[in-house]
Amino acid sequence: FSQTPVVQKGLIVGTVSETSLLNAVNDGKKIVGEAMTDSPPQVSLKTPAKTLASLLLIHPLVIVADKGKIIGLVTKSDLLEKMY
Repeated sequence: FSQTPVVQKGLIVGTVSETSLLNAVNDGKKIVGEAMTDSPPQVSLKTPAKTLASLLLIHPLVIVADKGKIIGLVTKSDLLEKMY
């Protein structure tokens, strides 16, 4: 995985990446919350590809959710793979 969401009580509270976890361990941190970054944007299944692409220019990951439930995660490579 490159990034994965952190969920607490059914809500996405942030993400962790391989790099942030390794940096946290090197810095002596022992809990996920110390390695976590802010939650990425969430979109619905009906979000246009152009909107998704715009979000991915800013964020490494976008979460696809329906009624608060995670349906999937989209990265730049996921979007490009589906388009070409």
